[in-house]
Amino acid sequence: PNHIIERTPVNGQFESAYHTGSVACAEPVKMAYMLQFKPWKQYYTLDKTASAGHIQNSINTDNLYYKHICFIGDAKSAAEAISSNAEVKTKVLDPYQIQVVFERARCARGTGSYEDFECEEYRNETIEMKLINCNGDGSVDPRSFN
Repeated sequence: PNHIIERTPVNGQFESAYHTGSVACAEPVKMAYMLQFKPWKQYYTLDKTASAGHIQNSINTDNLYYKHICFIGDAKSAAEAISSNAEVKTKVLDPYQIQVVFERARCARGTGSYEDFECEEYRNETIEMKLINCNGDGSVDPRSFN
């Protein structure tokens, strides 16, 4: 609330009690797909140049397993980018869904309680799930979302 912001996003400037500076946005870039890290509602791409400076700009199997990621745009481009950046096999099911398959270590035997639990034996399991378009799986009109 104590900042002065002037001009436009393409050629702007700001002033606070301690700093003055300029703001300049790059020209718009058309992307074939974008991913969204749902907990922060941050869109990004796996192209490190295009998402340089973003807090989230990668993908891993934990993000997929906990359903923290969705995509928009071309499903084929998103699937190719995901499989080339993570240990994941992908298959486009339709424009709204990408099947992902990956291995995940799971604790098979452990000791202790919640506070001092230790896993003594891990087993790999194959996870097969769907990565859904951020606007849904195509079964509902996305304009009906809140």
